[in-house]
Amino acid sequence: MIATLTAIMYVVSITDEMFSNKSAQKSSAISRINSEDGYQLYKFTAYTSENSLIEGDNASSEVTQPLQKNGVYQISGKFTPHKDNSFNIVITTSIRLHLDEDYILISKPINRPT
Repeated sequence: MIATLTAIMYVVSITDEMFSNKSAQKSSAISRINSEDGYQLYKFTAYTSENSLIEGDNASSEVTQPLQKNGVYQISGKFTPHKDNSFNIVITTSIRLHLDEDYILISKPINRPT
């Protein structure tokens, strides 16, 4: 099941895969889901480009700003759940939030259908 959702996440690690005129960022991120050290893990892909064109297999993906390690972002994207309780996300929009990591806002947990 794929759903388009919004979350606030902290980027833990990031790698860039470069192509001729575009970049795919792949990484891990985490969201705080309650005030008692509850967290949600994410694996994400974000497409960035110098000229905002994505061709080929990624033509349906939107181009976003490059994300930075240790950054806090409000993101929207296509979320797909995994059996390990993490989510794979293809990010379609992102906004950098200038927050200290100790003051990251709490995201609402995503409940899985049973």
